[in-house]
Amino acid sequence: MNSIRNATFAIILLCWPMRAAVAHEPAPPIANQPTPAPPAGAVQYRDEYYTVRRPVIETQMREQRYVVYEPVTTFENQQIDQGGWVDEQVIKPGRKALRLRWLKGGWTVDPATGREYWRLPMLRPVREQQPPEVEMVRTWKPNVVTIEAPKTTYAPQVHVRQVPVDTVRYVEERRVRRVPYSCDGAAAPVLVVPSEPAR
Repeated sequence: MNSIRNATFAIILLCWPMRAAVAHEPAPPIANQPTPAPPAGAVQYRDEYYTVRRPVIETQMREQRYVVYEPVTTFENQQIDQGGWVDEQVIKPGRKALRLRWLKGGWTVDPATGREYWRLPMLRPVREQQPPEVEMVRTWKPNVVTIEAPKTTYAPQVHVRQVPVDTVRYVEERRVRRVPYSCDGAAAPVLVVPSEPAR
């Protein structure tokens, strides 16, 4: 009986280190192990790429021509009269008046017939010349001079100015967004915000 007990104890002592080594050895990984599926109804996200045309506003300076009428002053020779009024004395001959004169008798010639006849002494009307008369007369005395008179005209002048002009061009831009989807295959609603023009 004791011999059987001793033999059993020896077998246990021999097998004990092997069991301990097997217990501490890690388990080998299982190849092609499937990923556990998410629970039904859970929302997950995936990347979705899309292209947008983003407007870009550019400001450029361009030349603009415009016409302005500007005054132009030139000088021309003109003749003007710078005279004035002058008081002058004018002598006029006296008038002839009939007066009674005593004429002596004698031979004289008739001016109408040219015949000589004897004239009797008597009082006869005689036309006599009166003394000259002096009269003040105002006359214009001219004084023509040449001067340079200014003359203003309006001539068109072309000017150039810089004017800002806005132009719009579109740039393609690749973007990515996270799209939610449920495990049952139906996509969740997505809110898309439009892009704004950039300067």
